[in-house]
Amino acid sequence: MYVYLFGLFFLIYKTSSYFPSFSLLIFLLFIFSYSTITFCIIHVSKKIKTQQYIYGWIIIFWYPLLFKESFDNAISSILGFAIRIRYSPIIILAGCVCYFYVKKIIPKLLIPLINKTVNLFFVFMIIVNLIIGFDNFIKETNHSTLKAKKDGQPIKIEHKKDIIWILMDEYGAPSYLKNEFRFYNPLLDSLKKRRFFTFDSLASRSDYTIYSLSSLFNLDDSILPSNDMYASLYLRKSTMVEQLKNLGYSFTNLDFIDIYNQHKIAKLPFFSDTYFSQIINHTIFSKIILSLIRPLDNYNNQVIAELNNTVKNNYQKPNFTWAHLLIPHSPYLRNSDGELNKNPIFNTSPIYTQKNEIINQYLNYLLYGNTIILKILNQIPDWQNKIIIISGDHGARMFLKDGDPRRFATFAAIYYPGMDTMELKQIKYLQQIPFHLH
Repeated sequence: MYVYLFGLFFLIYKTSSYFPSFSLLIFLLFIFSYSTITFCIIHVSKKIKTQQYIYGWIIIFWYPLLFKESFDNAISSILGFAIRIRYSPIIILAGCVCYFYVKKIIPKLLIPLINKTVNLFFVFMIIVNLIIGFDNFIKETNHSTLKAKKDGQPIKIEHKKDIIWILMDEYGAPSYLKNEFRFYNPLLDSLKKRRFFTFDSLASRSDYTIYSLSSLFNLDDSILPSNDMYASLYLRKSTMVEQLKNLGYSFTNLDFIDIYNQHKIAKLPFFSDTYFSQIINHTIFSKIILSLIRPLDNYNNQVIAELNNTVKNNYQKPNFTWAHLLIPHSPYLRNSDGELNKNPIFNTSPIYTQKNEIINQYLNYLLYGNTIILKILNQIPDWQNKIIIISGDHGARMFLKDGDPRRFATFAAIYYPGMDTMELKQIKYLQQIPFHLH
């Protein structure tokens, strides 16, 4: 039974992270598809008389496909180098060969006992994940209650100007880039000439995009959710956009993330907001999509084009434009001149690529992002009469261990008419910016 229980375990594991998105139809379709494929493999193996080994081989076949990320991490830690998608079949084949020889030396009398043990193990794991899921559900119910009770500071904008916020993903703080990479960011000089206030270093509430944005759009909420699905839920509610709408603002969302249930500019498999994407996220299927260069580059180009059009519009009422560019986040798709990178780095772990090459590609992609920022600023008519924020979502996390405060240090620059620079100097967190746009 364990070959079928493995599929049920995978589905429960995925579902338990976020119950509210559950779809019975998708659940049943996945179980049916998994069971049908598994049954066909077993049926064929019986025809060619290899069924005595097929059950373990099926697990070796399914595990790297459904748990692609954990599979890669496990193999990388064992072998000491990274495993790319194209190498997976070789690893799977090697695993099958090892399994064949291991099972061959196990006494036949032990096989039924081992099978029963594995069956019980997957039943146990299913129960454990259901308990974890309900525990998360209770925690997030309490989280929502705390958020509702928390005294939220309201946004006060006396002079209602258009707000343009451009977020550059993983854009490190100037102080970090200078200290760690010996790099002075030339964008600082360009923005200072335009009378922007620039932060040398500003902390984000999180070093993970979806949590950072969820905290920002829920007005400096320092209570981080359990996982990205709950963070996506809070983004769809967005206290900040709700308050701005009450102040008379309209909202334009140029992001691949659903914010305030507004139109998304594109669909990218980074964060889940449906049950189907929740299931396939971190599997071989999402990894294949993310290994393609063009969708990510096309997304950036689409945001840039839409942003150029949006900033030229004359709105009947003040508008809040939010634009999220995946620059300079890996993969580093373009060089400093804007030309497509022939060998972009996808993963910034040193086991994949030399550190100097990662830094070089990151900084070149950052310089390309600077060019985009300045071009957009030049497209904004009457920009001196608007509120403009340019920021990262967190710091440059390459080479830094989890919890390192440098992972949270991000770029930020603000301009609005009549800025109080002494007040802006008091800001400690990126998520506090909305309270200082008078």
